[in-house]
Amino acid sequence: MGQDPVQICAYFASRDRINHVHFRNVKVTKPYERYSEVCIDEGENNMFLVMKELVKHKYAREIYPEHPRASTTTAIAAASAAIRAAAGMRLRVPGRLYARHVAAALMSV
Repeated sequence: MGQDPVQICAYFASRDRINHVHFRNVKVTKPYERYSEVCIDEGENNMFLVMKELVKHKYAREIYPEHPRASTTTAIAAASAAIRAAAGMRLRVPGRLYARHVAAALMSV
């Protein structure tokens, strides 16, 4: 909300300063004050590039995929398996995280 999440991710990941990630996207009405949480492929940020940065820096801690309230999906199981198998990350909390984003990020690094 005002900063480029890819640059922020790259900065902190390169210094091993990310304890955990709340992986979500937003649509901002007024920076720092009014925003709506949306599914990761519907917001203003390129979450695919954020995931690529995490993988690039071999991030191995927890990722909490978040979603708008009352949203459900089964794709989280595939995404979780892909992350654990390819990068050793731990994925918690059901949410809308598409396996194609994760798989593409893992294959392109």
